Amino acid sequence: MKKQKDISQEYLKAIGANIKVKRKEKALTLEELGEKMGLDKKKAHRIEGGYNITLVTLLKLIIALDVDPAELLRFDRKLTEKDLKKLVMHNKASKLKKKKE
Repeated sequence: MKKQKDISQEYLKAIGANIKVKRKEKALTLEELGEKMGLDKKKAHRIEGGYNITLVTLLKLIIALDVDPAELLRFDRKLTEKDLKKLVMHNKASKLKKKKE
């Protein structure tokens, strides 16, 4: 049985897709976007693929693409309290797992 993606992965994929759309609208290659941000092409590609990024990286993207933050963070799914509880439980489980290691 295939494991269902958690909401955070779904959101990161959506952000990555938004970044890709904006990059293409600006007629930038992955390499050019990476250069503007001080990253290599591989890291820029990973971001578009849904790799978890820091707020600093998000700021670099906003500046490099000259966009409003909301354009990159747009997510068409309505998030619920149930989603929040799943994220909290996932975080707690991850911390417990790390303690055991």
